[in-house]
Amino acid sequence: MYYVNLYQTTQCYGGPEEGGWYYEEGVYHSCMGAYSSQEEAQKKADRLPVRLVFRDFAAMVQEHPGENYPQYQPHYE
Repeated sequence: MYYVNLYQTTQCYGGPEEGGWYYEEGVYHSCMGAYSSQEEAQKKADRLPVRLVFRDFAAMVQEHPGENYPQYQPHYE
């Protein structure tokens, strides 16, 4: 099963190392459908707008129901 999950995305400041670095945070918004094939799911994701009400959203095709990401704040190594 392939899920088309919609996330509100934000660039977050990771730290000052190497002149500063950022990572993307995604807050799960909703599931836009579940499909038996990846191709069907990708067609649905491609038709969704990525900007809604002045917020950035990302539609992702995933093999699991949506969840916030990353689960842990990344660290510079």
